[in-house]
Amino acid sequence: MTKPKIKFGQIPIPVEYGPQFHKIYHVIRNDRLIVLEKFRDLDDSTKAKIKNLISNMATIKNYYRSPDIIYSIHGYKYGELRPLPHRFFFFRKCGNNYIFFAYTEKKKNSLPNRFYQDLDRKRIEYEEEFKKFIERSK
Repeated sequence: MTKPKIKFGQIPIPVEYGPQFHKIYHVIRNDRLIVLEKFRDLDDSTKAKIKNLISNMATIKNYYRSPDIIYSIHGYKYGELRPLPHRFFFFRKCGNNYIFFAYTEKKKNSLPNRFYQDLDRKRIEYEEEFKKFIERSK
């Protein structure tokens, strides 16, 4: 099996939110925008809510600990934005950066633990690649 081609795209933050303390990235895996493809399919109201949450994450220190965001899900080292009851965007804080690396839409009240384990394996893979990406960017 060939190793996937992993890149990262930076999400721009509107200047009206103020100084940016954190950069926000999203995963590009084999030329697919893993998170942004799903984001584009959402209604305008939900998009606006997500943009606001992400902009606040970039401009307010420790905003990932806000009540609007859940961090350390089931003890795993990643968090989620939950703009609607059954939609989730998963991210990891890495230094002064946030990486959005997955999206899911669930139909039931909870996801099985195996889903979170698989997601954690992806998080580890993306985090390792992100560290290389940051080193190359210096």
